[in-house]
Formats: sequence, structure tokens, C-alpha cells
Amino acid sequence: MMILKKGSLLLIILLISAFTGSVAAGGTGVLSSSNATDVKVGEIGYVIYSVDNNFNPLLWSMGCKIYYDSDVAEPIDSEKISSYASRGNTYESGMKLSLLDLNKDGIPNGETGIYNFSFRSKKNDGSRMELGIVIDLAKDVGGNTITNSYTSVNGTFVTLDEVAPVINNITTSANVAKDFKVTGFITEVGGMGSANATVSNTTASQVYNLTLTNLGSGLYSYSADVSWPVFETGVKITVNAVDAKDNHADAVEKTVNVVNAGFSSAVPEGYIKTRPVNASAYMNNIDQATVTMIIGGNVAPTNLALTFLSGNTGYVIGDLTPLSPLADGNYWVNVSGTDTIAGDKRHLNWTFVLDTATPTLALTITDSDGDGYIEANEDLTFNWNAGSFGASGFKNVEIIDKKTSSVLWTDDSGPSGVAVQNFTEGNRDLSFRAYSNAGNYAAEDFHLYNNYIVWINSTKFGTISGIETNYTAMVSLDLTDTSNVMLYNGSSVNLPAIGTVSRNVTGTGQVTSDTYVTVDKNANATYPGADTYQKVGYYGPSDVIDFEITAPAITHANVLLMEANETYINQLVDQKSVSGINYTELIRKTAYIFIEGGWTKITVLDDGTFIQDEIVGNRLTVEGSITDTLKKIENQVDFSTGYRLSEDCVIGTNKTITPAVGDYALGAISFDAERIGIIGVMPVVFTESTDQGTVSGTRFAANSSFDAGFTDNCKYFGVGVYRDTEYNASVLIDFAKINADMISAELKAGGVPATQKLWHNIYISPDSGNYAYAKNSNNLTFDLSGLKVGNYKAVLAGLSNKGTAQAVGVHDFTILPPLPVANFTAEPLVGTAPLTVNFTDSSLYSPTTWEWYYSADKGSNWTLFDTVQNPVNVFTPGNYSIMLNVTNANGAGSKSIIDYIQVNAPALVPVANFTATPLSGQVPLTVQFNDTSINYPTTWGWYYSANGGTTWNNFSMCQNPSYQFASTGTYSIMLNVSNAFGGNSTSKISYITVSAAPTPVPTPVPGPSGGGGGGGGGYSGGFGPTVPSYQYTGEGVLETNNLGQVQGNVEVVSPDGGAKLLLSNGVQVLDANGRALSEVSVTQAQAGSVPGTSGALYKFGDFVYECLPAGAQFDPSIDIKFELTEAQFNALNPGQTFSVRYYDGASWVEVPTYVNPNTREVIGEITHFTYYALMAVGGTSAPVVPGAEVVPTEQPTGAVTPTGEETPSPDEGMPGWIWIVLIVVIIAVAGAVFYLYKEGKLGGSNS
Repeated sequence: MMILKKGSLLLIILLISAFTGSVAAGGTGVLSSSNATDVKVGEIGYVIYSVDNNFNPLLWSMGCKIYYDSDVAEPIDSEKISSYASRGNTYESGMKLSLLDLNKDGIPNGETGIYNFSFRSKKNDGSRMELGIVIDLAKDVGGNTITNSYTSVNGTFVTLDEVAPVINNITTSANVAKDFKVTGFITEVGGMGSANATVSNTTASQVYNLTLTNLGSGLYSYSADVSWPVFETGVKITVNAVDAKDNHADAVEKTVNVVNAGFSSAVPEGYIKTRPVNASAYMNNIDQATVTMIIGGNVAPTNLALTFLSGNTGYVIGDLTPLSPLADGNYWVNVSGTDTIAGDKRHLNWTFVLDTATPTLALTITDSDGDGYIEANEDLTFNWNAGSFGASGFKNVEIIDKKTSSVLWTDDSGPSGVAVQNFTEGNRDLSFRAYSNAGNYAAEDFHLYNNYIVWINSTKFGTISGIETNYTAMVSLDLTDTSNVMLYNGSSVNLPAIGTVSRNVTGTGQVTSDTYVTVDKNANATYPGADTYQKVGYYGPSDVIDFEITAPAITHANVLLMEANETYINQLVDQKSVSGINYTELIRKTAYIFIEGGWTKITVLDDGTFIQDEIVGNRLTVEGSITDTLKKIENQVDFSTGYRLSEDCVIGTNKTITPAVGDYALGAISFDAERIGIIGVMPVVFTESTDQGTVSGTRFAANSSFDAGFTDNCKYFGVGVYRDTEYNASVLIDFAKINADMISAELKAGGVPATQKLWHNIYISPDSGNYAYAKNSNNLTFDLSGLKVGNYKAVLAGLSNKGTAQAVGVHDFTILPPLPVANFTAEPLVGTAPLTVNFTDSSLYSPTTWEWYYSADKGSNWTLFDTVQNPVNVFTPGNYSIMLNVTNANGAGSKSIIDYIQVNAPALVPVANFTATPLSGQVPLTVQFNDTSINYPTTWGWYYSANGGTTWNNFSMCQNPSYQFASTGTYSIMLNVSNAFGGNSTSKISYITVSAAPTPVPTPVPGPSGGGGGGGGGYSGGFGPTVPSYQYTGEGVLETNNLGQVQGNVEVVSPDGGAKLLLSNGVQVLDANGRALSEVSVTQAQAGSVPGTSGALYKFGDFVYECLPAGAQFDPSIDIKFELTEAQFNALNPGQTFSVRYYDGASWVEVPTYVNPNTREVIGEITHFTYYALMAVGGTSAPVVPGAEVVPTEQPTGAVTPTGEETPSPDEGMPGWIWIVLIVVIIAVAGAVFYLYKEGKLGGSNS
């Protein structure tokens, strides 16, 4: 093999090109090499050389040289791809390739592979070599040289990198400043991936990514900027690196010392507003002899005389007094020197702007709710115009809290502008400031009030208990999300449900000579009733008070419980006048003050100072008067999350307050600048008695009445009644009248106008509420006339002679629809039999059941003929009385008309016929005969003949008699019938067969012990040894003789076991038609089916029974017995007794009743069957029986004037505090709270 040097090869190529020349031809060609990557050392990588031609004429021949780096890889083999290809000599780092078409037809255009070469990798460090191509000569088939029409694309051969990079020594100096660089070099042939440096001490470390720079020949530099927070020795630098193939280098470490060198802490700097007398900087390790300081800018550059406070480390101070006074303007300062660490030149440049000018400010603040006061929780519009900001220029405007210096709002848009802000926290002094960049400012201070709805300036009330009340304001006390006072542990009164509240305010401005009132636009508002109070509370003698006050928009306020001066207010009520009121006497001089973790009871003296009567838990921080003390923040509570007495006040002790009986106001007040802000208020009543009173039932018919009362006599006794329905409230508040006439309201239910006075100026829909009052009494009768059907609450309130609340009670009751009133018509009323009559029900008050009866004997006996509302019935000849019984859920009604229907008989002679059952049986045999004659007979004669005899014995003149055959034999039966047109007879021979009966074997049953005290034919203590006894449950069978007398003693127990019928041997038992009974029954009445439960009595709901058949009669009487449990028997109230009663179609009638307290048995004597009930009568109310409903059965009618000194005026006695909270009274001041409450509750006239 001949080997030539690279230089010789190139010379040959140049010579060939010179002698042959070159001629451009059409088209181009690309000669290219493919790539081989990641070829592992010793392994083969394959490279294809190819040509892509597009010539016209076609290519004839082409020669080229390929080259490579034999230090990286060596060629091992080659494979010819194109038939036109040939390979020439191999050189030191290359060889020659050629293409030739010997036929000179031309090598086809397109991409053609020339050779595939195999190279063996000689490196493992990622070395690469270029697979280069140089074109020697190319000609087309026309002999034209087209060498320059070729371009070459070289390939690359890359070995697999298995060698990790090498980190050279870190070049960072051993001593460095706080800000320094980590520097050094890395050797890596195959290409770097990344590198980092970890700088650390014994307690902390920080990782920095290194910036890598490829310097070529496998060498990289690295660097990273480090800022180390402390000066210290022994800071370690650790460098790690990884190449592109994830080969990790061994880490390299170096320890350096971070030392301070240079200048810092320049003064003055930035914007300043005070003329400086010197400039200074702090230097570290700076040679004093090299330090200079120069100032320039608003003065000519000037070297300053320097003073050094210590050696090479410490402050250097430049004297500015030779330049004094410095004018406002911009300045620069430069200080420089050489450090003693490395001899480097160090310097520090800074600037400052001197501005001593005071800005100007014009500001207006406009509120959005229309009351003219600047308040929290409303949009406030700030319009400002500031100027004169001097050399430093405008910085911003701010609103700050003067007490805390906290910035609430800032704006840097310009020296003039408009902004709207809403601050949630009120009662604080704020300042609006316009700042220059130097810190000079102009300010407008203002007070931000809490958000109040009413503002009152009045000298009417003066100083009350040491508190000045000339300037007051109130939040919206009716909206519970604004202010909410909740009472716990006592009793409560649920207020009427309110759909919407429409609140209107009048009497604002200068309403009187001593009073000016302002309200905001929210004073006149309509809001959902759910947003206001739903109930109020009161406390009995043994109740433990607990309360919670929340006002989310209020941060701090005082919590007070103040007692009304009942004695003085009582005088005002008795004199029925509001003139000449001494407002300072409306409340007592004692009060409770609550703070975090404790409470104090105080007495206020006339001069405003006070005595601490009782202290529990944390103590008050006392300062001067009561007003001064309450203003102390330590004596206020945070309302933002609410204040609960049992959780936030009485901490670590079980002792809570025990106020005396009386009327109090629980309130929260805030000393808001010059004003007292009323944050929350709730009347709190402590009653003298736990008596909640009674009402005479829970269900009453419409337009009836009930009795209500307390146990003890009251000075004033009042009852208010309102329906449990939704009302819409219209409230008018007239601030021209700061007295009981200040508030008037209408409560409308269902859109019905509120024309009925409920209390004072409060009116209600007349079908939904009313009131009644009594003086010097403990009871009254409440007239329910005009009130709508529905569920109601009765609120009972009594006032004692001491002027305090004696008792309060709330009772639920229901006004039921009225009892049905039966009425009807019929058509026709006169006619010939068979007469079809149509009946039409015209009853009132929606009956739900109907029972139609007729009677052919002017009402002596009634027969049920239908139970539909409008029946049709066919009548035979006769005069018929008609009765209609109707019921609804509340009771029953009945109407009868005697001889209402007249039916004439047709002119036909009757034809006799009959049936009987049974036709055979044992003696004695009772047979029921049924007349089946036609043509309407009016008389009947029934006869029997025994054993074929010819003698006929009359045994009945009834139409359908029942007869008992007492002897054995066969009986023929004959029936004779007649009417006005003639008569007829028929007989049936040997129709009835009576056989002998077997002798019975009696089963003695012991009778009930005790018994009933003597009356009738009922049980009196056993049946006797020779009389058979029979026991049944629900329904009993009776054996009777031909006189209808019971043969044996019979006991029938109701299925529920609550009642027993006791029939003694020999009692005559006949049905409503005079026929002997064959069976009787007793069952508990179904709920809602008991008629006539609207009497004046009370019944146990579990002791009402129906005895059948209705109308059955007993001679002598039988017994019905009730056996009670101990709880039921002992449930009678004082003065009550048991009574057994039956329903006669219109009322409940008492029967002889006997009570055995030893056995808890109650027995009643009964002579006929209907509904029977065990009742408790007498006393003040029905007993409460476990598991048994107490149901009123009669409503008193007409109003009853209670006993007492006088008939009350229409406003006396009403528990007005209930309605005050409902209507959400906006109260002027704390003293007026009590007066409005007491005067309104007792109804004092304003005349």
C-alpha cells in the first residue's frame, strides 16, 4: 500500500484542477457522510458515504477524498454500494473514492450510496472526529467540469464517554469578602453536563449552580457569585460536576475565610428632610492613609475633611459644616481607599436628596349613607389636592391610625385624586397625610365612628348615673347580624314569625328645642324578618343568668347590666303621664360591669364617682369617674368574636351574678369620641315567681273563650294572644316623641289590615291577635271572638305591687274550626208510596261525616238509613220525622224535623207473608219474625198454635217481633195484616220446632271485689253459686228468656282491657225496638270519632268507649267499670273528681258514679247503650295523665270581667317588652330604654 502525506495529496488535486479547467453545468450535487455516535472503545461504528445528484447532462465521473482522525478511530473494512464506485489508496488519515460510468451513459440522478465503512473506536472519553469529504474532480457526460456544483456535508464519529470529568483546583482566594466568586477549571473531553458549588459552615449551607464556559480542547472554566451572610473563618467550598453522559467527577474542596473589606452604611442616603452636618461611611480593613471623601452635585465637588473613629475598621466622617447650610437639592458622595486584605482598591458611591419643604393639603371626605358622619363599614370618598413637595417630590398619600401608627390605606398615583375606601373597624382617630419622598407631610386628622343608624344631640337626659348622655348614637339594634344579645338558661318567648319588616323613620332634624336627630339612609328600610330577633328571654328566681353579645363590626365596648328604678317608674305608670319626667331617676345607681375574666358590681355616686360593692375575678382598672373608668381599654371587651358571660367573664370560679328581682337592661356601649354609642341592648326580667300560670285547655272552638290566671294576685295581670303565622311588620319611629309614643307598628297577617290594638301603639290583624287586662287580679277570661282558626300563643304577664315582674308564662293553644251546624232539605215532602225522596245536606262548617235517621213515631225511635252526604231513600206509607247528625274534627251537630215526610198508602189490600229464623232449636228458643207482606199493611197480628191445636194465641202486634218459645213442641204461625183498604191472612203449619235442652253445667266465676256502692242491677260482689257465669272479650252472647231477661251473669271486657260491662242474672235486655238482645259489645272509641266533645268538661282520651247495639235498654241498670293505673288515678288536680258520663246526642250526661280508691276502680250505672267516657271534673284544670291527652270538651262563651278593684284601661297589663324586641325599638339612650319598656309594658297613657 502506498502512503502519501496530506500535503502531497492536496498538491495533486490542485494540479489536476488547473490543467483540466472547470465548466459550469446545469444541476447540483451533494456528497455526504452519515454519523456514528456513542461507539464504545474497541467496537465498530458504521458510516455510509453517499451522493445525491441532479445534473443535466448526467454525471460521468467524480473523485473525492475522505478524511478522519486515526487517533480516535481506525477504518477496518469497507463495502461498495454503487456499481459505479471504486476505492483508491489509503492515506494516513484518509482515502480516495470515485464514481465512473465506463459507458459514458451517465450516472442516474438521485441519491446513491457509494461506500459503507466500518471504523473501530480507539477512545472511551467521548472523543469525536470529523468525517470530512473533499471533492477532487467531477465531470458530466459532455466532458464539462462540474466540480464547483458539488457541496459536501461532513459527518461525525463520536466515541462513548465512560470517563468522569476532572475538577482542577478551586482558584478562589483563601481570604474573601462577603460577596465573592467561586472559580476554577474542569477537564472533560466528551462534554460537560452541570456543576455546582456548596458553600457551608458548621450550621448552614447554600448550593450555587456554576456557570460553565467551554475553553476548547476539553477544558472548561466555572464560576458562581456567592454572598455569605457572616464574616467567619473556615468556610468550606465543595465543587461537584457531572458530564453529559452522567459520569460524576470526584468532588474538590477548599476552605476560605470570609473577611470584611470595603465601605458600607453610608449616611445620609436617599431622601432626607433634615440638613446634615456630616457624611459618613463604615470601613472594614481599609488603610486610613488612602481614604478620601468627596461631595458633589448641588455643590462643586469638594474634598471633605475626615475624622476616623477607630483604626482601619470603623466610621470615617466627612465634615459638611464648611458647606452649611446645604440648600435643598440632589447630592452625591464618593469615599475610596485601599484594603489591607489584598491591597485592592475599594470605593463606595451614594446619593441623597435634601428636601426641607412642608407640603400643602386640601381634603374633603364624603360619607355614603347620608348622615354626614364619617363611619366604618360605609364607603367614604376621599378627594385630596396636595402640593409643595420640594426637591424630593411627591411620594404618596396615606391614612394612618394615630394610636397604633399602622397604615390603613395608601395611594401613590399622584398629589391629587379621588378614592373610595371602606374601613371595617371604627371608633378610632385617623389621619390623612400627603408625603414627600423625604418624609415631610401635610395632615388632616379625623375621627372614624362606628357605623350608627341614628345620631341624637339632646340635653333632655343630661347625666345618668354619672354618664353624660348629651351626644348619643345607635347601631341598627334590630338586625341581629349587626348587634345580637342572646340570653341563656332562663325561659324564652318565641316571637311571632315576621316575613318582612318595613321600617320608616320620621321626626328628624331639630325635633324639639333641646333635641336634634340625624338618621342615615338605612333608617328607612325593608328587610327579612329572619334578620331580626326570633325570641326573648326572662329569668325565674333560681335561674342562673348567662348571655352572649355579638357585634362583629365593633372591636371594643363596655358590657353593662343596669337595673330599672321600678319604684319611680311605678309612680309614672300610676299617674299615667309622661310629663315632668326626671330621667336621672329612671335607673338605679347600681350596675354590673363585665370585663374579660371578671365582673364588678358598682354603685354610682352623684358626683360620678363610684363604689365597688362586689368584685369577682379580674378587677376593674379604675381611673377617676365612672366615665373615665369605662373609657379605659382594660375595662372593655372585644366584640369581634362575641362575648359570652359563662366563657369569657366568669373564669376559674363558679360564682356568677345573682341580680335581685326586677327589670334590667343588658347593654353594650362604646365611648366613641364625644358620643356614647349604643351597640346592643336587651331588656332582662327577673321574676318574683316561677309560676307560669295556666290556661283552661289547649284546644278551643272558634269564637269561644278560655280562662287564664296565676296563683297569686297581681297588681296588673295581662294576657296577649297572637297566631303562629307569618306577619309583615310596618314600623314607624317618630323621634319627635322620645317617649312611649315614639314607636308605632302594624303586624299584618295574610294582608289583613292591622286594626286591632295589641299593645299601646302596636296593632295587629284583628283575626290574628288580641289582648285582655285586669288590675288587682290573678285571672281573667279571654274572648277569642273574631280570631282565625290556627295555632296560637298566649303570653301571661303579671306585675307585682313592688313594680317588678311577678310572673311570666307562655302557653300554646289551638283555635279549632267551629262545631258543625246540621241542616238539610228534602224533595218531595209529600207523596204516595213507594215515595223516593232526595235529601240535600246544607250544614255549616264543613262536616266530614253524616248520619241520616228517620222515625215513624215522632222521634221516639230512630232508624239509620244512610251515611252519605246527600242520600236518596224510598219510604213506605206513614209520617216520617228526619234527623241528621254531622261531625267534623271538632265535634258534632244534629238537627231533626218531626213528621217532615208524609207518605200516603196506595188503594190496595195488603197480602200477608212472613219469614222467621231460626225455625228449630232447643228450649228456650227465641225466633225473629220478619213481615214480608205487600201493599203496605198498617196493622199486624201474630199468632201461634202449639202441637197441631186449633187454638191460636196472639204473641205480638208488632211488625217484626221477636218471640221466645219456652216449651218443647211444634208451632204453627199465622199473620193477619190490614190497612184502610182491607185485610189478609196467611199461616204456616208446624213452622217452628222446639226441642228439649240439655242440663247446663255452671262454671262459677268470682265477681269483682268491692263494687259500686249500691245501685241498679249491676254487680254487687259476686254472682252466687247457682247462677252460671260467662266471660267474653269485645263481644258477648246473651241467653234470655221470653221476657228478654239474661240467664246467667255476663262479663264483657273491651279488647284493650280498659272497660268492662257487667250484666247480672235477670236483667231485662231489649234493643231499640223492644226485642230481646242476643249479643252486646264494648270497644274503645276511635280517635276523632267521639261525638260532642265540645262540652265544659275534660276527658281522658284513653277512656271513651262505644257500647253496642246503640239504643239498647236495661232494666234494672247494668255496670260499666274502669280500672286505672296508680299514675292515672293520682293525676287528679285539687278539687277534681271522677265522673262517668254518656253522650245524649247534644251533651255529656253524668250517671251514678262510684269510686273505690283501694282498687282504683270507677263504676258507672247505665240504663242504655251509647258512648260512655270516664272524665275528671271540677278544679282549675284537667289532670295530666301519662299517655293520655287532656282534651277540652266545652268552651266558655262571652267575656267574663275578672274580680278586682277596677276594669283596666285598654293599655294596662300588656307585657310590652316582648313587642319592643319584636318591633326592634331604636332607643334614644340607656335611661329611655327603661322608661319605654316599663311605661309601655304597663300601658301608662300619654295624655
